[in-house]
Amino acid sequence: MTAGALDFLTAEPLPAAPARVSATLLGAAEKCMLSARAERENPAGSAPSSAGRVFHEAAAVVATHAYARDLRKVPAEDALRLADQVIRNPEEPGALARHDANRVRGMVARWARWMEFEIGADVYAVEIPLVTELDGVLFSGRVDLLTITGTHCEITDYKSGQHVPTVKEVEEHSQLPSYAVAAAARWPHLRTFLLREVYVVGWPKERPVWVEDTHIPALERWMLDVHGRITAAYRRDAFEPAPGPWCANCPIRFSCPVPPEARPESITDLDHAVAVASRLIVNSARVDTDRASVKAFLEAEEIPALIVNGSRVGWRDTTRRELNKGALEQDIAAGEARELDAYYIEKDGREFTVATR
Repeated sequence: MTAGALDFLTAEPLPAAPARVSATLLGAAEKCMLSARAERENPAGSAPSSAGRVFHEAAAVVATHAYARDLRKVPAEDALRLADQVIRNPEEPGALARHDANRVRGMVARWARWMEFEIGADVYAVEIPLVTELDGVLFSGRVDLLTITGTHCEITDYKSGQHVPTVKEVEEHSQLPSYAVAAAARWPHLRTFLLREVYVVGWPKERPVWVEDTHIPALERWMLDVHGRITAAYRRDAFEPAPGPWCANCPIRFSCPVPPEARPESITDLDHAVAVASRLIVNSARVDTDRASVKAFLEAEEIPALIVNGSRVGWRDTTRRELNKGALEQDIAAGEARELDAYYIEKDGREFTVATR
């Protein structure tokens, strides 16, 4: 009998590639395929994720309350009362420590003071599932809040993670645009989409992404591209790790094959956090001082920039293309919205940059 002839008695079958790709898996696979697989097959609950889940449930209750009572703003005390009901009677019971319950209350209070609800929209939907099919592949997602006014759609996705990405980072993610693809399939008359991630750990921070209907075909291709890579990884049983800022929240960071010294530093306890924060303060002050010194020297010597080891440090002229959101929102409210390009203006400027190779 040949070696391995009885493997079928003990070898576990390889996990199958997902028949349906969620927006969460789509976004995770763009960052680290190994982490995305672990999160899909063995979702690891944690205190931060539990608090985030409860916040989402509370936010949905508050948003529904606003619509039922025709309120653009829900007073913080009313939002906290509703949050208490959710904490004590959750849809999905689970462990929630006292400090995490208080963390949820803090997030709800700050968010309620910041949030305004577009209750006069043509469509106002809370926790709405969106599903679309592309080339036989199902893509799904659940949107925290969706409103439609005329041909304009706004989608809000709440994030309770500690890392707050830049606008540029969010623009490169596929999770938000995948919601636009699904909304366009469900409401074909839509022409413009304002998609926003709102980070609620501190005072809410909004990260917006604008999409037009003309962008939808390219977004569909990108979603199929990501699905293809997910399918190939499962077929080959090869899931490559990719270190990045998401390592801090990775469900398998202690078994990651990438050496710890090659990963972004993950804070493990309060003492570690204090040490890293202290180093950050010192390094930030040093960078600010060095930047100010170089700027002052270049200005005094009338030198535009320095080239150091192939990198450019100095001044450069810029032209920034900026969306006039006020004019766009005003025209949308009046039902007179034009093509999105009509609302962009160009502004000239000058900035000091450190451009590495």
